[in-house]
Amino acid sequence: MWTWLGMAVYVLVAAALALAVPAEVLSPGSAHFFALLGAIGLWRYGWAGVHLLRAFIYVTWRFPALREAARHSQAPLPPLYVVVTAYRQETSVTRRVFAALLDEARSCGCGMTVVAAVTDPAERVLLETMFRASAPHGVSLVTMEQDGTGKRSALAEGLRAISRRMPPDDAVVLLMDGDTLLPPGALAASLPFFSVFPAIGAVTTDLRAEVTGSPWAADWYDLRYAQRHLLMSSLSLSDRLLVLTGRCSLFRASLATRPDFIAAIEDDRLRHWRYGSLRFLTGDDKSTWYWLLKHRHAMLYLPDVRVVSLEDMPRRRFLADSAQRMRRWYGNMLRNNGRALRLGPRRVRPFVWWCLLDQRVSMWTSLAGPAFVLTAALFAKAALLPAYLLWVMVSRLVFAIGLGAIRGRFTPRWPLLLYYNQVVGAVLKVVAGFNLDRQEWGRQKVTFPSMPRRAGLWGIYITLLASALFLYVTSATTASLDPPNWLLVSGAFAGLEHVLAEWAVDAAWAGETPP
Repeated sequence: MWTWLGMAVYVLVAAALALAVPAEVLSPGSAHFFALLGAIGLWRYGWAGVHLLRAFIYVTWRFPALREAARHSQAPLPPLYVVVTAYRQETSVTRRVFAALLDEARSCGCGMTVVAAVTDPAERVLLETMFRASAPHGVSLVTMEQDGTGKRSALAEGLRAISRRMPPDDAVVLLMDGDTLLPPGALAASLPFFSVFPAIGAVTTDLRAEVTGSPWAADWYDLRYAQRHLLMSSLSLSDRLLVLTGRCSLFRASLATRPDFIAAIEDDRLRHWRYGSLRFLTGDDKSTWYWLLKHRHAMLYLPDVRVVSLEDMPRRRFLADSAQRMRRWYGNMLRNNGRALRLGPRRVRPFVWWCLLDQRVSMWTSLAGPAFVLTAALFAKAALLPAYLLWVMVSRLVFAIGLGAIRGRFTPRWPLLLYYNQVVGAVLKVVAGFNLDRQEWGRQKVTFPSMPRRAGLWGIYITLLASALFLYVTSATTASLDPPNWLLVSGAFAGLEHVLAEWAVDAAWAGETPP
């Protein structure tokens, strides 16, 4: 009922906007504006159409053939080693997660060793009690205490514990979070791919969110996972992905127990012209992905295996919490983007390499439409605003319906959340792109020290300078501003010179080389 009522309200608002658009908006004087806006829209929606077509081919043709080959495999399921990481998880969540894991062990019948990173003795006692009571034959538990410095160190210790047990060549390692539920049949559906396709280094699964919080938060997660499903399906046609989610991904044990793989998780670093050696705090799933990408291992997405992530987003904190999550995700993406691009299209695969390049471009093209319209409405034609809002409502509705057809679920909040993700997400990408040292691990409140305070001014300054340049270009393109005021431009670069001088002082003190 609420879906239909919300849909009716949405359509009525769109109709009111259509009636509010004056005829002068479509006059010849607006042709230049709409041509520019249309060119950017053609790029963005054309790119989305390419992903949609590739995803359709993968889901309806390519993957069913792969699934059929895996289903008819005569090889026994390989031994499985599981590393589960959690930090101060609620007892009820821990019970659900490990009960589902034990059910899967019982169902698939493969040998399993579970390495659980615990945070207190009570959690250790709970797990040992559960395994003594209901673990099937051939399933063992290893518990180890986390040191509280983050997920990376816990994963590294877990993988070392597996390495010491010398797993056989055909073994598989599952890395999963302590708030992830495996659905029935997940392991039996995933493990055969490693036996049938020797080139595969890792597989990852589809996701569904079980959200404690507001309906907006639940719909936001559903929308993000629907978009993720579309992108992952498209990329899998190239046997490569852009991430191996930390929620649930499986790796060949012969790769996951290599010392350099473990080191890439525990102490991954980026060499940056401004930060020097920048250590990664979050984004362990990006580190595992980059290692496999660098070593030319194939990766595969399993769209018919959908694990459940248990999310907590308080009702009154949707905007703050969603922005915090996006800032962390996009920071991880951008910290990996440059080094992945440097691997080149031959190693990465041309389409995936082009997707990496588009990550750099999309943060600006996503803001081009709002910037064009706002500057034009402020300085030229205010009547363009309702026309643009109408376009946003109609285009996002069409795209949301398409996603709903793929996902099997749709709500009237999706079009609004699509635009929220576009604008707010793009702003957060711009900020993260110029401040790559800003990292924190939300649950454990772990942070790495940033650069000295005056050096941090450089990140703020260059963010503002790039944003101002972008706004000026869009304004000048819509012919809504006068030619540049060279006094302001020279003042901006004088400020830049001052910030660089301050940075040089701090860099010299820290032993770094200024740019």
